[in-house]
Amino acid sequence: MTAAEVFRQVLYLGLVLPLGLITASILVLVRRSSVRTSSTPMNQKDTPGHTTSEKKSDQEDDIATGGRELVPQTAELLTRSFLLDPVYNFFLSNCRIPASSQVPTSTNPDNSNSQSQSQLEPKALSTLLTGFLKACVLSSKCDTIISVDNFSSVGVLLPPKARIDNPLTILRAGIIPALFTIGPRPFLRAICEFEPAVHKLKTLPGGLTPQEIKLRKYWYVFITATEEAKRGRGLCGLLLKEMRRAVTSANSTRGSGHDGQGLLPLWLEASTEMSRDIYKRYGFKLVGEVTVGKGKVGKHGLPKQGGEGVTVWGMIWRP
Repeated sequence: MTAAEVFRQVLYLGLVLPLGLITASILVLVRRSSVRTSSTPMNQKDTPGHTTSEKKSDQEDDIATGGRELVPQTAELLTRSFLLDPVYNFFLSNCRIPASSQVPTSTNPDNSNSQSQSQLEPKALSTLLTGFLKACVLSSKCDTIISVDNFSSVGVLLPPKARIDNPLTILRAGIIPALFTIGPRPFLRAICEFEPAVHKLKTLPGGLTPQEIKLRKYWYVFITATEEAKRGRGLCGLLLKEMRRAVTSANSTRGSGHDGQGLLPLWLEASTEMSRDIYKRYGFKLVGEVTVGKGKVGKHGLPKQGGEGVTVWGMIWRP
């Protein structure tokens, strides 16, 4: 389940359905959802009205899993970390601020002329990421957000068959207003370019099987990020190990991985060479790479006539 699939539904809901109907639906759903939460510990049944944050100890670093209650802090870290991300630059190229007005953010090691570059508008990016996080939480009956060392590193793990592009989920997550804030271009780029490219990656040799793709029989790392000051300490590695542990545990204890296809795999897309290399270090195999935005943007996702485009790497881990 990629962000592109969410963009597709948001564009449909925002442009095809009457705005009044959408607003009314949101109000009704918000009132109904105010008396319940959908967050439960990983590998446990959903208990209506009960929210937990299960904590474990892995070496000396704290690992916490949760749902809706972890969204605000997770969104803050993701926003700081993705202001210069190539894929989000490509999506949100029309939501930028001049270099002179930039807020402090992580250094982009690939940017040799950062003073002349603009960055994503933090509020627009935060609104979009917060909506995505809420949709991830609402779409799953188990905890989806994992935090390491008190939000020094975070990730979102979606179980098989989770559908964050469900129209009701999108409405309840509050993603629709983003369409009117950032305009249709990000949604069109995600739908027309990014989604087909990611699907191509999944079908490459060594990737997902046709049945896994059709029936969504795979786990999905929706997003990960590590605080810049805490990088190089192995925190992302602990995060990935926890994700693999959760997948292995679910496959074995609930039998969800056995359907004539073996254990269900874990899929992700990397948007930078650094993240790609980290994933490889922790057992993910490189399936292939594709380029999006060729001729429109450079390798950092910034507008560039005749640019080389942004590279996206598809990767997989099988238990």
